[in-house]
Amino acid sequence: MFCPKCKSEFREGFSWCSRCEVELITDLPSSTDTKVNEAVVDNGFVEYELIYSTFNPGEVAFIKSLLDSENITYFISGENLLYVPLFEPARVLIKKDQAMKAREILTQGDGSPVPTVLK
Repeated sequence: MFCPKCKSEFREGFSWCSRCEVELITDLPSSTDTKVNEAVVDNGFVEYELIYSTFNPGEVAFIKSLLDSENITYFISGENLLYVPLFEPARVLIKKDQAMKAREILTQGDGSPVPTVLK
């Protein structure tokens, strides 16, 4: 038995997901199926776009504060490695559908980037 929402598996004898409060189903749809009970399944995959990279931890903190203030979904790759000299830069990855808005936020009114050159 499986929950159609959270995909949790249950032992025989259970008929209800206590977390999602929905009725269990006997089999989950295959990964190629896009609908369960006529509702679109969210596979949880989020596509990100690289918009900036830097070796400067101060820039990362500044950019994060700007993005947080605008509720932009982001991921900073390599952020914790900035303190290892010449290892790799931190990469600011923005949720693809929010990338344009993030670029607008991270540029000044004249189009010049804040704090340095954006990709």
